[in-house]
Amino acid sequence: MAKESAPKDDSPYRLLDLATKFEPTLNPDGTMKEYRNVPRTIPEIETTIVNDTNRVIAIFNGELTKSPHFIDGKSRYPGSVDACIYLDKSARPVCDIVAQLWNSLSATSSDHFPSPSFLNIDKEFFAASMGNIKNIQKPDIKDIDIDRIDPRLLNRFVASIRSQYLSPEDLKKVNEDNFEEDVWNYPTVLDGKHVAILDEIKSSGATLTIAEQLINRALQGKANLEPIYWSVPTLKTWKSESGLLLPDEFAAHYVPPWYDSSTSDGRYGIDDRDSETLARSRSKRERLGRYILSVTRDEMDKKSLDLIHDIEEIAERTDNNRIAVMPIVGIDIKEQKRRISERYKMPFSDIVPALQKANSQDFGESLDRIRANKDKSSRRQKQKTL
Repeated sequence: MAKESAPKDDSPYRLLDLATKFEPTLNPDGTMKEYRNVPRTIPEIETTIVNDTNRVIAIFNGELTKSPHFIDGKSRYPGSVDACIYLDKSARPVCDIVAQLWNSLSATSSDHFPSPSFLNIDKEFFAASMGNIKNIQKPDIKDIDIDRIDPRLLNRFVASIRSQYLSPEDLKKVNEDNFEEDVWNYPTVLDGKHVAILDEIKSSGATLTIAEQLINRALQGKANLEPIYWSVPTLKTWKSESGLLLPDEFAAHYVPPWYDSSTSDGRYGIDDRDSETLARSRSKRERLGRYILSVTRDEMDKKSLDLIHDIEEIAERTDNNRIAVMPIVGIDIKEQKRRISERYKMPFSDIVPALQKANSQDFGESLDRIRANKDKSSRRQKQKTL
């Protein structure tokens, strides 16, 4: 494997411009010969981040009801989303991206921003705990069943999840020495609410499926859960070298630029779960959630600081109309055209050429050229009439 990178001296970013995409080369029999991580262009990175977020915001607002961003391809419940549970660690930065872009992209005010929370649900740990899954890195969704987990271990985790959604008043009442039983004596603040569960990227779907089952059990089925993905890249597939009886291998075409399986850096200063560390926390909510919460570092790592800078830059460039906001498939096209025309203060038909090239060319510069050409044409027309 060769990891390629190209210097982008004119880039406004510190981390995002290092993003790559997975490009495999296959043998004649369909098995993988080799693969490269090819640098993505800055326009492609910007357009993907902004428009993935735009679709998620449309889901939160209840506007978008059919999309690959839903685990089922469509929404389960009508209306806007009341709360969103982001799955640590890689979905942690997504919450900031949604918050930063909300006012620029949302059709509603910031008052409707879904209440965020974070849970660290490790796919491989829970898949291994089920005992029946051969490939814990890419488990078959049909094999996922949390009831295969040892009942005492399962109750520890679901009780820990439930503790995070008790009201402050009820949390104070919980007997900490017996919290795995006592949390069930109190309702949760999510009862009856429309709650999204967000994973950062769609791949096998296993993490989101496990999370939904655990959270549903913790909330006793009393919340309307909406499992969604922030980003839905295409999947690259190839034949397994172990024989035709095994399913094809696959990998997402790209992952978020901050994703790195070898380190927690770039996740906004959080680490993996560590129940012993959180058991010593001054916060009762953290102590009760120690089996399902990430540990917060004492200091923010450089990669996270760079990412915070880059997301602020993305938000500013979006506000200044330097990044393309595309029409959303699944929402009334006339309304989409109206919003885009209003946003860029140009007829939609004039904007289309810039939208079509947004993944390969700087969108803001394309708009500038279109406006300059229209101004030039308008001046010529005026001169002809004089």
